[in-house]
Amino acid sequence: MTGDSLTKVKAQVRKNHLVVLWVANIDGFSNHAVCVTGYSSTRIYYNDPWTVKRTSLTNTSMTKHRKADAYRALSY
Repeated sequence: MTGDSLTKVKAQVRKNHLVVLWVANIDGFSNHAVCVTGYSSTRIYYNDPWTVKRTSLTNTSMTKHRKADAYRALSY
């Protein structure tokens, strides 16, 4: 899913497929992976393996962090 839009990420989650996104500059890491578990019209919800918490970012903020890490993503 590398390079796919946030819309395609949401489509995978709608199919009950988790999506791993690589993001930059979160939790003090230049590169960090998170697992998307849900979304709303304005937010992306994800599990953060570093903090061991479910948290969220706005769509705009998530896109910014994804862009800084080349929009890398994977799913099944």
